[in-house]
Amino acid sequence: MKRTIAFVLVMLLVMTATFAENAVPSVNISDITTPVISVVVKPAEDVETEGETDGFVIYAEAVSEKTQQVFIEIATKAVESKVVEYFPEEAIQKTVELLPEKTDTAKLVLDEFVPIGVLNYEEEYGDSEADFEFVTHYEEGTVLVAMIGFIRYNPETNEEEIIWMPAQAVAVDGKVRVSFTQEILFKMQEQNADQGEAVVMALLRADDSAE
Repeated sequence: MKRTIAFVLVMLLVMTATFAENAVPSVNISDITTPVISVVVKPAEDVETEGETDGFVIYAEAVSEKTQQVFIEIATKAVESKVVEYFPEEAIQKTVELLPEKTDTAKLVLDEFVPIGVLNYEEEYGDSEADFEFVTHYEEGTVLVAMIGFIRYNPETNEEEIIWMPAQAVAVDGKVRVSFTQEILFKMQEQNADQGEAVVMALLRADDSAE
C-alpha cells in the first residue's frame, strides 16, 4: 500500500552533484555540499496504526568521510566511462524494470548523491514515498531512477561492501518523489551507524545527449 506524505522542510548540508561533460569530480567535501530539503513522512489516513507514529522519518544526512568516498568512486566512473558501469549488473537489470520501455541505461547520468536514513519504520506502514527537493528543479516527465546503496561490513570476507537496490523516482512539482519499498526501508533501518554502516542514494537521470 502506497502512503501519502506530509512535509516538514529542513535545510541540511548534504552531498549533491551535477555533472557536465568532462567534469572532474572534486575530492574536497566543501565543493560538493549544497542545500537539500529533506522530508518527514507521516502515516496516511488509510493506514491503521496503534499509538503515535509521527516519529517515522525518511531524512537526508550530512556527509561523512565514508559516504564522500563512495561519491568519488561513482563520479570517477561517470567521468571515465559511464556511470552505469559502476553498479553491479544485477542491480542494473532490476533498474530497467523501473524505467520507461526502451530507455538506454548507457544514457543514465549521475545527478544527485545524498546520504539518507530512516527512523521508526514499522511493517504496517508498507511501501512509502518521500519527496526530496534539490537545487535542481526537475521537470515532470524527466526519466529518473534512484539507486539506494547500503554500505556495510561483510564478516565472511572481512571487507566492506555496498549492496545496491533501485527505487522508482519521478519528478513532482520540481521535487523528486522516491518510492521506498518495504524491503528497502527495513534494510535502511537495520544499518548500524555505530559500526560505520551507512545508506546513500544516487539519483540517475536519462540524458539523450550523453555519449
